[in-house]
This record gives sequence, C-alpha cells and structure tokens, in this order.
Amino acid sequence: MSFLLELKQGNFGNIKLSIPSHLEVMEETARFVRLVDSKKGVTWLIERSLQMVDSRLPEQNLLFLDVEEIARRDFETYFLTSSQEEDSIEDKPRTSDKDWSPVIEKEIISLGETNVLAVIRRLSYHPGSELIVGEVVVPTIDSSYRFIFTVRAGMTGVRESILTQAVIEDVSEEGLDEEEFKEKLMQKLQQELPQQEMDNRKHDKNFPDHPLSIIRDLIDWLLDVEKSQLQIVQPYSLPKSKKVEIENLGCAFSLPARFVYAPGIVLNDSMLCFTREAISPLASRFSFGTFYIWKIPEEQFNGEKTIANLQQFACEVLMAWEQEGATNLRVQTEHIELFEDKNVVKTEISFEVAHDACYSMAYWFWDIDGVLFRLELSTDPSLPKQEWESALTNVLRSWHRVPIKTNTAKKWWQIWKK
Repeated sequence: MSFLLELKQGNFGNIKLSIPSHLEVMEETARFVRLVDSKKGVTWLIERSLQMVDSRLPEQNLLFLDVEEIARRDFETYFLTSSQEEDSIEDKPRTSDKDWSPVIEKEIISLGETNVLAVIRRLSYHPGSELIVGEVVVPTIDSSYRFIFTVRAGMTGVRESILTQAVIEDVSEEGLDEEEFKEKLMQKLQQELPQQEMDNRKHDKNFPDHPLSIIRDLIDWLLDVEKSQLQIVQPYSLPKSKKVEIENLGCAFSLPARFVYAPGIVLNDSMLCFTREAISPLASRFSFGTFYIWKIPEEQFNGEKTIANLQQFACEVLMAWEQEGATNLRVQTEHIELFEDKNVVKTEISFEVAHDACYSMAYWFWDIDGVLFRLELSTDPSLPKQEWESALTNVLRSWHRVPIKTNTAKKWWQIWKK
C-alpha cells in the first residue's frame, strides 16, 4: 500500500489525514510522498521521520535557537549553490546582516495532547529569487510527521514594492525638498516598514497569491482539524523532567539539553537512541546530533579490564564502521579521569558517509559493577567540540545505577523518571 493511502486510512496507527484530491503525486516511497498543486505552484512533502523533536513549551526558546541556526545555514547554503548556477546581483546572502533572519514565524501550537512545531522561513530572498518554506512537525508515539510546503514567487518584490509605495506617497504629501524627502523616507521606512511589518499576516488579504500568504493558508488548513481531518491517534507525550531511568540497562541519568527519546530508532536491545531535531535541513544537510547509550554485552569484550585494552577495543569497534559504508575514518582515543570512580576512554571519530562529513565523540567506561557502557554524541563537525564534551561530562556526572528489570511491561514513555 502507498504512503499516501496509509496516511489517509490511518494505517500507520498514529496519525490520520485527509489529503486534497486535486494534488498530483510526483514521488512516493514507504517513508514520504511529494505532491504538487499546479494551480497555486505549491510543492508538498509529507515525511515520516524517526527523529523526534522536543516541543515542550518550557524548552521552546532552545528549540527556536535551533530553528534559527538551521534556517540560516540553509539560507546561506542555498545562496552559494544558486549563485553558482545563475547570475545574481547579490554578492553576499542577506544573512550576512546578523540582525536579519530568514525565519518569518515560529510557534509551538497545542493540538490536544500534542505540541506541534510550525515554522515559516525563506530559503532564498533576493531580486529574481524568493523561495518560502512552511513546515509543520507533528510528533506521534514513535515517529514525527513533517509537512513541508514550498512556494517560489513568480515575480519577486511585488508585496514589498506596493507597501513601500504607500509610504512614499505619504511622505510626498509633506512637500519636502529632495534631500529632506530622502532622509524622511528612509527614517519612515525603517520605523514603519521593517521586514517584520512587510511580512505581517494582516497584509495577506491584499496579496492572496504571494508565497507567504499561500503558505500561511496551508498551515492554517492543516492545523484546523475540522478541515484537514488531522487525527493524532497516538500522541508523543513528554514529561517535564529531563531525567531518564532505563530499567533494562540498569542506569539513570540526565539528558543533554533538547535531546529526547527516539523510540522508532531500534538498533539492538542494549542500545537506546535520543535525538535533537528542529526543522528539516533542506539545503545544508546540517544536524545537531544523536545521543546513544550502549550497554556493551560482556561477551563482546575479551581480555583483562585495562585502559589500554579498552582503547584498543573502542578503536576496533569504530574502525568496523568501514564495513557499514563509512569512509575516510580518523579515530583518536584518550584516557581521561573525570571523577574518582570513573576512568574513561574518550574517542573521537571523523568520517564520511556518501561524501558528507560526520563526527562522533564517545565516553567508554566500566561502571562500579564492571559493566561496560558507551555514551556517544554524533553531530555536525562544524559545531564546537567543547559543547559536546561538556554535554557528555554532564551526563556522566548525573549517572547512577538502578536495579535491572527484564521483561518489564513498561511502555517506552515510562522510561522517564517522574
């Protein structure tokens, strides 16, 4: 059965949605469907992702910082790519002005038990090219559904020109000389018509065919459950606490900021995965990262429990990633003493997957009962390593053991410590 039909009939078991019949399917896989509205010039992408988003309201400021970071990276990457492919009168992207943001709107909206992330941003914005993207992220019990709407302006600057003309006419009525007119106009434009004002929703009714107006209408439609018939059958419920207690692994700790459990990413019975996600990187392929905890089975480590042997074991495990498709692997190991009872081997590995640069840092240690654990953060290599080292250290600082319970009847969301 197709992804679209599964979505319409609710066969995924966690979400159900009515899709307008006039949309044309352009591409479809088991994970996503790409559609087009030829009349309005809108491309739809509906994707089921195993990466989870922390949409708790107390965490929204941190989430919005991540949204801004991805949006700026995407905007700059798209600018560099498009400027190589076409003539552009702009020699640098708008984001070179740190006070200008490609993000137009960002909001967390409550739909019943679910907090939904809605973002509108520009992927391109210069004479001859304006591309606006709207994205809604709907978390469910085991995956996130991302609705991404993209519209390119047929003619750029129309909305801005008409709004600016109204200010020009207003200043013209004051009967100023040329120099006074220019000075007063610039002052009035800065005060009354900054970017936020030109993008204000109140102007949409006068520009119904503008990409921003179209995107807003689509997001409004999607979040109006009576119109879209959006049903979140099994919501993703997150508690207030950042502490997790994992009974089958026998450990408890505090998560790094903005990381949440990703129950759909199942690697093996002794490993859990947590993700830090926001909006989808559409041009830059940027990612904040994934946090793993691995309780290494005793039979996998043979030999005396020494730091030297652990360094060798860790290096062998990481170098084996070549067999899974990683290339250009560079591994560093280091013995560090963080706390009195924790002798840790820190590993750093840089590698490539399909020519994309990747980076991972991990702490390997034997706990007080001799059980071997690995805490790992995989992230974008452009981010400061000190941030991730501090995050891993804080996890280990909060670390303690709990009684192991096997064959527990607990659901995944009950791993969170109350």
